[in-house]
Amino acid sequence: MLAQNSVPSVDITNKINTSLANIRINENQHVLAQTPAQMDRAEELMKQDLDKLKERMARYESYPSSQDEKTVYAQFKTELGEFLQLHDQIIQLSAAGEKERAATLLNEEGRIAYNELDTRGEEVRAFSMNAAKASFEKSAAAFQSAQAVTITLLGLAFVAGIGAIFFAVRGIARPINSTTEVMRKRASSPRDSWMSRSRTRRRRTRSARWPAPSKSSSRTASRCVT
Repeated sequence: MLAQNSVPSVDITNKINTSLANIRINENQHVLAQTPAQMDRAEELMKQDLDKLKERMARYESYPSSQDEKTVYAQFKTELGEFLQLHDQIIQLSAAGEKERAATLLNEEGRIAYNELDTRGEEVRAFSMNAAKASFEKSAAAFQSAQAVTITLLGLAFVAGIGAIFFAVRGIARPINSTTEVMRKRASSPRDSWMSRSRTRRRRTRSARWPAPSKSSSRTASRCVT
């Protein structure tokens, strides 16, 4: 909305005022001209500015506007018609060589008409400026709101990411911790003492099966050898 209406409207009202100022400047140039070539040049420039003015006003009228703005613009068009009537009279007097009458009309009635028209043009421009300002403020508020939402979503995504990493690491570490705990328990269990007792029992069993020779048996064996 801002790009489609308010900003172009401000731009075109500025250009309308520029066209009017150029017409006024070339009126003066026509009255001051001393040769037909100079007057022809001034008339050519005024025609160009009048064509631009017509085209720019048509563009402005294509943009949406409030009822108050339309009322002021209607007054502007009425005063523009009066200004252009005086403009034609000034140029006709100047082209006919009646420079003094043309200069009087230019500097008196023509000046008053132009000043009134310029003031009305500024009022039209003010509507466009205010509309553009309101649109900008609305767009800025919407942008700030969207920015806040984006920051919030990014924060939530960050927290969710940290949580996912935490649970992933925990899931990996849990089996490792479980294995370590089992190994620790096995290492500290009475299994080793049980194995030691088992070995002791086996030794005792072997001793019971094959007893060690007694002292009397040793003496008997000694005599036999002798």
